Amino acid sequence: MNLNTDQLLSTSDLEKEFSLASNHLLKLNAVVENKLKELKIKEEWFKEKELQIEECIKKASDRIKLNVGGKIFESSKETLICKKDTFFYAMLSSGIWQPDEKDGAYFIDRCPKLFHHFLDYLRYGECDLSNLTEFEKKKLKVEADFYCIDLFSNSVAINNNIIDSFDLNEIGPDITLSNSNKTATKINKAGHSALVGKEGVSKGKKTWKIKIDNINSGSHWICIGV
Repeated sequence: MNLNTDQLLSTSDLEKEFSLASNHLLKLNAVVENKLKELKIKEEWFKEKELQIEECIKKASDRIKLNVGGKIFESSKETLICKKDTFFYAMLSSGIWQPDEKDGAYFIDRCPKLFHHFLDYLRYGECDLSNLTEFEKKKLKVEADFYCIDLFSNSVAINNNIIDSFDLNEIGPDITLSNSNKTATKINKAGHSALVGKEGVSKGKKTWKIKIDNINSGSHWICIGV
């Protein structure tokens, strides 16, 4: 086999290609090493902050007194810091929020009327909002945003003892639940499906409240039974 000399790289050309590739790899290696150093510095910083947070929480009393808009509430430190993404965890772990020297209470300039709902939620994971008016619910949502607590996700919102949600374990095919299991949507237009409401009791009768938001064109059968 005869090869044209033009098709062959000279030794010097190969050395140049190898040198360029080597330099490129060295630059990449330097970039990776710098990134690793930056990550190590950040990791050490986060560890230091975690230790500071733990130290601040340890310094707080096991029994916490809260002055909410002039009204005194009491709870345990364990209850108040049980959820990390809340106002209470952030403040108690910051080391900045300190109790008043006179009464030993942490002051919060918020409305005290609805505050007990937040303590119930932190203690039990849910709270009863059934007796609240619509105005009070709107006000509670504002307070929930301030305290960074999703009060409504696991709370019992029952009116007149009628439960207004569907049973997640009793839904048919092609149905999805949303809005805290209060809204059912049928994905596939064809065929039949079924779902069951959670049991509620009102004056000795099992009842459900149903609101139909949208029905596509065509014939439909809706059967409701108890």
